[in-house]
Amino acid sequence: MSFTNGLIVFLPEDGRDQLPWWKADNGAISAQGIADLNDPTLVFPQLDSDAGILALLPASQTVVRWMDMGDLAPRQAEAAACLKLSDDSLGQSDDLHLVAAHQGANNVIAVTINNAQMKWALERLAAYGLDPDIIMPCGLTLPEPEAGFVQADFAGTGAVLRGVRMIIPDEPALRSLLAGDDDAIIRLDAKQLAEYLAAALGAPVINLRKGIFAKKESRIGIDARQWRILGWTAAAGIAASLLLALATYWQFDRAVDRENERALAAAQKALPQISDVDSAVAALDRDMIRKGAAGRTFTAPASALFTELQVEQGASLRDMRYSADGILAFTVAAPTVDPINRILAILQQKGYKVTATPRQDPSGLSMADISMRVP
Repeated sequence: MSFTNGLIVFLPEDGRDQLPWWKADNGAISAQGIADLNDPTLVFPQLDSDAGILALLPASQTVVRWMDMGDLAPRQAEAAACLKLSDDSLGQSDDLHLVAAHQGANNVIAVTINNAQMKWALERLAAYGLDPDIIMPCGLTLPEPEAGFVQADFAGTGAVLRGVRMIIPDEPALRSLLAGDDDAIIRLDAKQLAEYLAAALGAPVINLRKGIFAKKESRIGIDARQWRILGWTAAAGIAASLLLALATYWQFDRAVDRENERALAAAQKALPQISDVDSAVAALDRDMIRKGAAGRTFTAPASALFTELQVEQGASLRDMRYSADGILAFTVAAPTVDPINRILAILQQKGYKVTATPRQDPSGLSMADISMRVP
């Protein structure tokens, strides 16, 4: 994770109310300042959507170690480094946040911070509207010297010394013990520090936002204007769907009317007295019976019967017989008498002469022996 634009903040020691910040644009520091955390009107510089936030922790809050992990692959080397740190913690690993980053040439940088301290840092930053993408020890933003120490003062709120595989707070006792002569210390001015900070935002050495402290993915909100656009879009979609449905219904209705007109014209060629499509089938059946075309007296009632049996899925046909006098006899069974009664009623409505004798099957099913014929 790296950024060319963003905000860099140095989290001060506990109890301090000054928070230095630097704003980076296109890989260079463009503005900087010190925020007063007691100011109720505190506002940090506005950031673009592609900008990142780097939070730096004081040297006193983290322990940085350099470890040689041999020829292990980078991921394996990092895992092995964290495991070693855990073993060296003397049973306190559950209270520590351990992060390692492979640096090449068998070199791994490992950082240890107390979980409570890490949580406190995130909560304090969140109180001022900051959710950093990167968190790292401030000393790792400084260059490692070949000998001696590099010193930087983070806007007067915290100074740090970086030596060869060493990062310590710049305190007089430690400086005297480890650095000795001041000539062994290279002091960075504000401009030089700003350059290193911008470089750290673009290529962070390590990021402590891992594991339980990993940054949660932000959800994209929808403002009122976008809700209005979505509402109008949905309304337009519903209106278009209704218009399409109405147009489709009209087309099918017209097609049915045309087919009915053709069917009525064909029927009137045989029986001119037929006036509508609904009565045409029954009238043609009666005419065929009168002329002795008895075949229709089976297919018509049989077809009507099977149609109703498909509708009443609880009913079933047990047997069916057709006699020479045009009577179709059959037996219908159902769990109750209601489906049978509905079938009889609809067949009668269609004009068939129907008689039925109800009975009870030994299995408990309701049954009816039915005879029907075309009138």
